[in-house]
Amino acid sequence: MNKHGEQLKNGAYTPGVKRLFRKFRWRLGRNDAFWMTLLTVAVVLATLMLMQLLMR
Repeated sequence: MNKHGEQLKNGAYTPGVKRLFRKFRWRLGRNDAFWMTLLTVAVVLATLMLMQLLMR
């Protein structure tokens, strides 16, 4: 973890991605845990819907 709360993997983040991610973190503000939870739920629901469509 660096000072911006980014998870660092060797060479995984390019400077441009880092800047984007930092801006994204800043926009989320203090409620980032809430928003990340909401995002996760949305992704799971979207995946389930997609699977339903594919299984038909």
